[in-house]
Amino acid sequence: MVRAPVSMSRAFQQGSSPRILAQTINNNYHNTQLLNNNQIHLQQQKAGFSTTSAASAPKDSSNRELARKRAARSLAKKRIQAKTPPQKSPLYADLPTALRYLRAAEVGRSNEASTITVTSQIVAEKGTQPLQGAIRFPKPLKDIQILVFTSDAEQAQIAKDNGAALVGGAELIEQIKEGTVALGGFNKAFATPELIGSLAPLARSLGPKGLMPNAKKGTVTSDLETALSQSLGTMPFKQKSNLLSIAIGRASFSDSEIIKNVIAASQAVKSAATTVKSKKPPIIGETTISSTNGPGFVISF
Repeated sequence: MVRAPVSMSRAFQQGSSPRILAQTINNNYHNTQLLNNNQIHLQQQKAGFSTTSAASAPKDSSNRELARKRAARSLAKKRIQAKTPPQKSPLYADLPTALRYLRAAEVGRSNEASTITVTSQIVAEKGTQPLQGAIRFPKPLKDIQILVFTSDAEQAQIAKDNGAALVGGAELIEQIKEGTVALGGFNKAFATPELIGSLAPLARSLGPKGLMPNAKKGTVTSDLETALSQSLGTMPFKQKSNLLSIAIGRASFSDSEIIKNVIAASQAVKSAATTVKSKKPPIIGETTISSTNGPGFVISF
């Protein structure tokens, strides 16, 4: 609680010393200021006015503006770095050289455990949808043998042109019944609708191997071209955070096979980037190639 100020006349009447008089004057001044401030504060509270919120509002706005400018400068810097030629990186290597070192790192390991991957940095504005799509590899990571049942000559030719390993109609069904066609090497089977009824006798042969065509699974179709293209060598990809990683081969693949897969991946990713709806399209930045147990090399992508 604030004490009432001591009057000057009273201090003089008591015959106080100059030092005491000066102290009294100083105390009176501070007490008067404190009383005035308290009265102002009470009046502001009654009027519903707060000096704290009013003072902090411009400060918060200024902080947000500074953060926005820092983010814009950071994005601009990343865009410049993304456009830097990969040859300027100290980790750059042409693909044959990089593959030589990566294969050396995978010596003694199984083919399935030695995957070669390309990873790209994606530079995009905040809120831009991630890159995604699918790649049709010239050399799939997993060999897929497809069996197609159709009695339509045109559909049979489409199936052969799109990579089906074995195509046939009624005669193929009879060969499977007789056991003259081995089914062990096939991974998937398709059929056109007109033959689905004729396949019932093969249920015990095809079913246990997962080769029985089924409309619910999409393996009974009149669009064999689309079905086969989606099944043979197609690898989906999707950007996570600011990185896009794609498995493009095994250490056992030849240089030519991996290079063709890298080119296919590059074309698919760049095509996906052009479809992104944004004022500034995403930029595909530095890309590295690495293996499961090997180092990473910067490459041209």
